[in-house]
Amino acid sequence: MKIPNRSIAVVFSLILLFYQTEASDYPFGSKVMSNDSDLGRLLKNMPDSTIISIWDIGTDIGSYDVGDVVYLDTPPIGTANANDVRLTSFNRYQAGTKVKPYHGDINAPLNQLLAEIRFLNLNGSQSYDIHDPVYIVQATMLYQNETIPSDKAQKDETSNPGPAGSSIAQASNVAEINSTNPEDVETPVGSSCDKGKPCPTQNDFYEHLSYTGSCEGLPQTSVCLIYSDNYVWPVSDRLLSNSPSLVGFDNNGFPIEVISCYNAEYYHILGTLLVKNEKKKKTLFIQSAPDMGASIIGSSLIRTNDIRLTPVNEMQPGSKVLNFEPDLNKLIALPVLVSFPKRTGDYACLRVFDANGNGLYDDEDSVYIDISLPFESSFGTVTINDIRLTGSSS
Repeated sequence: MKIPNRSIAVVFSLILLFYQTEASDYPFGSKVMSNDSDLGRLLKNMPDSTIISIWDIGTDIGSYDVGDVVYLDTPPIGTANANDVRLTSFNRYQAGTKVKPYHGDINAPLNQLLAEIRFLNLNGSQSYDIHDPVYIVQATMLYQNETIPSDKAQKDETSNPGPAGSSIAQASNVAEINSTNPEDVETPVGSSCDKGKPCPTQNDFYEHLSYTGSCEGLPQTSVCLIYSDNYVWPVSDRLLSNSPSLVGFDNNGFPIEVISCYNAEYYHILGTLLVKNEKKKKTLFIQSAPDMGASIIGSSLIRTNDIRLTPVNEMQPGSKVLNFEPDLNKLIALPVLVSFPKRTGDYACLRVFDANGNGLYDDEDSVYIDISLPFESSFGTVTINDIRLTGSSS
């Protein structure tokens, strides 16, 4: 019996509609399980230039903070376009929803956030598994304004991640390497500094009483700096080095020590109450140029404002890690799931299910973190432990 072409088209449309409904029934941040209806679906890679970006509308303009909205930013990057995916909520739009032309954040200016998708290995298994929570963790770019020969570049470093002349936002996680030759630094009159170390001027110091309270009672965001003369200085920062370093002597011959923290260098003149701090240079925007060497350094711990992509206890996917929450400072496991920009060795890849079969990434398509095939492949299939980055209301 001959089946009319129109009937075939209707049947095909109904099947396609069924698949679309099934593909969107699962919430943002859920992991694919063995009985899920989208298991085995064919996936294709998202564009290589897809990045994670922020809309800088929080309280600390110029730095990434809890109020900034985070997006999966698809080409053309730099603005919130239709079908970019919100990874945190914005107004009434939840994480996992897509930007639409009539939404309030359409065309919002976006800045790239250097980040990696990582996981916590809760059960001590040899690899990523169904119980491991997944996060977007902030990475750090160290850069210096001088050419780094390609033969000297580290294998795991990424140089010049953006095109020449583009603006790349590092969202408060960029520290500049001072490329000035220490021998060229002018030493202040009347002071003596070790060769090759910066010499602070005594005029910048001020008196500050040594702390006599308990360091254990300080907030989690603060730390006690303890110098060789037992002078104690509590600061709101994170230690990079547990021991003070001698950098020189003041006008009267007293030693000057420094303790390095994430945000600043903290100096103390031994035997006195004199201290000073010098903030490290940080920037949200970097003009990437061919002669600028850059190294992207991943974090080893969960940090404030990292983003949960899967449920963690009572914390929902799309929520940011805040001070004093139980997963703060937890040790992150290897391997890296997804890097931005991509790196050789990534365990997973961002892929999309082309729900309407038109070959384009659009509103109907579901986005996954897919572990089925290495990122070098241009396709994969929905696999157990894949993570859905779009939800039922996307």
